[in-house]
Amino acid sequence: MTGGAAPPAAADQPAGPGAAAFAAPAATADAARAGAADVAAETGARTGAETRTSRIAGIGALLRGRPAPLVFYWPDYTNPYQDLLYARARARLTIRPGPLETALAHQRRAGRPGAVVFHLHWLNFLLYGIRKRARARRIASDYAAMLEAFSDAGGRIVWTIHNTLSHEVRFAELERALSVRVAELAHVLHLHARGAAAEVGAVFPLPPDKIRVSPLGSYRGVYPDTVSRAQARDRLGLDAQDDVILFFGQVRPYKGVAELVRAFRIVLPERPRARLVIAGARRHDPLAAATPALDPAERARIVTSAGFIDPLDTQHYFRAADFAVFPYRQILTSSTLMLALGFDLPAVVADVAMTRESLSGGHGGGPNSAGLLIAPGADADDLAAALRRMLAAKDSGALSAMARRAGAIADAADWPDFGRILLARPESKWRRLIGD
Repeated sequence: MTGGAAPPAAADQPAGPGAAAFAAPAATADAARAGAADVAAETGARTGAETRTSRIAGIGALLRGRPAPLVFYWPDYTNPYQDLLYARARARLTIRPGPLETALAHQRRAGRPGAVVFHLHWLNFLLYGIRKRARARRIASDYAAMLEAFSDAGGRIVWTIHNTLSHEVRFAELERALSVRVAELAHVLHLHARGAAAEVGAVFPLPPDKIRVSPLGSYRGVYPDTVSRAQARDRLGLDAQDDVILFFGQVRPYKGVAELVRAFRIVLPERPRARLVIAGARRHDPLAAATPALDPAERARIVTSAGFIDPLDTQHYFRAADFAVFPYRQILTSSTLMLALGFDLPAVVADVAMTRESLSGGHGGGPNSAGLLIAPGADADDLAAALRRMLAAKDSGALSAMARRAGAIADAADWPDFGRILLARPESKWRRLIGD
């Protein structure tokens, strides 16, 4: 996605009975599991044996040569990520956007196990804009019940876990309990990094036999990439001698842009040619919130965009920069990191399993990596130290080697056939059949 996403229109759903399932707060993974048990009890959840029987029936149906399942995914983010994710699988599967209600209707109409796969992405769309806890409980409980009805009807559920909990979540205990219930009902839990299972498991439990890993691929070639560095800098009003530091993406509190601005102010007296470019729509203004207020000289060294970045202009920001910085406070995956690598741009990024596995290319963030890993939520002093290291790498020529490494990682990061995840089964016979 480029510079963020518009609010989801489908989040404010009609609510119904069953709200008490999400009534009790759950502060830990154990408490979340207990909350989900309440959900299961209120919605008449199936036993583990019944669930396994349903899955085995679905395997048998597919092995007997019945038509390939119809796949619905929700929410539809209408961005390159979902297009690239499904690109290979679409050669053999019909994949289209659609809510759970549509998937359930198709599964009931088909009347056979495994006829429909529902691929769930971001849970935050479900409760987007909901401000009252009672309404949020009803929506979450109703959604869990509908997922169970879909599974009981023979449908398959695949959940791509993009976050441990949604960013800036309003009802953390409700989302945690809902996450536990979705993980219980899902047939497949998709992660973008092998180490992410432990990170998610610290917040809510994941059945290990359901976990499948399919990494993010490269975004190289998705956006136009025809300008030189000189042309890109000229377009943005930057000089050839500037040290250009880029933040790209929607500006939200959890992304740490305010701390990046503080770090930039620390470094600027040492590097008077430094420029900070903040490209993306803003939900808050980290410059206006700066304390003390930016003086005119400092403000003149910071470039900001007016809003969402046009895909045609994306190349100007990445090609103009010396390196990118993504100082997230909370993160599980980052498409923007992969976007930067696709423009041969080294990056400073919060250290989690996905960024570690992607950025280092297997070298643990060491000297052969394409950037620098920092602690999630790093403060201004730690960020300033990271900026100094990257600027020193520019002076020594090491940053050019990082840029080459970034490009090599992007070139090697192909998008796997996601059909292997959509059709994956825990049972060894099925895994042998699809080569998973």
